Amino acid sequence: MKLLQVVSLATSLSLNVLLAMLLHSEHQQNHRVNVRLHDSQATSDTRQQTVELLQTKLDKMTEILTNSTARLRAAEESIRGFELAAEEARHKQEDTKRMLAEVPPPSVAVERGSNGKETKVFTFAKLLDRSGNLVVADATFSGLYGRRLVFHSPNVPAGAVAFDVDDLHPAVLYHLSIDADAARTKQERMDIGKRAEAVAGYQAALVAEAERRKSWEAAERVRIEQEKANAELATQQAQQQAIAATAYNEGLKARAAARMADAAMIQALNPQPTTLIQNLNQNRLGY
Repeated sequence: MKLLQVVSLATSLSLNVLLAMLLHSEHQQNHRVNVRLHDSQATSDTRQQTVELLQTKLDKMTEILTNSTARLRAAEESIRGFELAAEEARHKQEDTKRMLAEVPPPSVAVERGSNGKETKVFTFAKLLDRSGNLVVADATFSGLYGRRLVFHSPNVPAGAVAFDVDDLHPAVLYHLSIDADAARTKQERMDIGKRAEAVAGYQAALVAEAERRKSWEAAERVRIEQEKANAELATQQAQQQAIAATAYNEGLKARAAARMADAAMIQALNPQPTTLIQNLNQNRLGY
């Protein structure tokens, strides 16, 4: 980096010196030409053309010098940017070293599954939070779920415990190769998915409730219509029964009146003996 800086500066300085010399030479030449033109009493047109030609060369050299200066400044800014980036990288490395020194590295074991796949198992003798406080000992990393890290440990009542990526020491995430920003982004996507599922479930529940309400209202209308039909049928049956009872009573009355009329007629046609004797006695007495 320093060699690049030195080479760039040397090149730029050389260009500047060369251009300055050329510019000075052009000025001297211009002055000599003006003197010769003045001494030789050249024509005005020729002198003007020569001056314009020299002025054009001078402007071109000035432009070259300006561009060279601009390139030099750009090179200096690039070098400064490289120096700043290197300094920042050095600070980051120092910060990482200090961070890792605060947390003992985990022990790493390799387990082979039934399918033959090898899995690394990380166990932290001391699991620390962001402040460097011990949160659990002998913690074996189980998995990352969204932004939650799950550890198994015999030192917790439930046998397992979960922590947010923002709750643990950065060195823990570094040892596990976990990007906190990526974990947060993944959790946001999971939360969005859950909210979408909840909204979809709520909308499905609304549709189901609307269908259930519609079915209930249809059944209720059928029930009401059935009740009305039953009530009308009962009313008609009661009316028919009342008419039948009235007709029956009238029939009874009519039959009773007919029997009474028949009895009166029979009695009139067939008088009783007592009535005949009474009539004969009345005739004898002259009544």
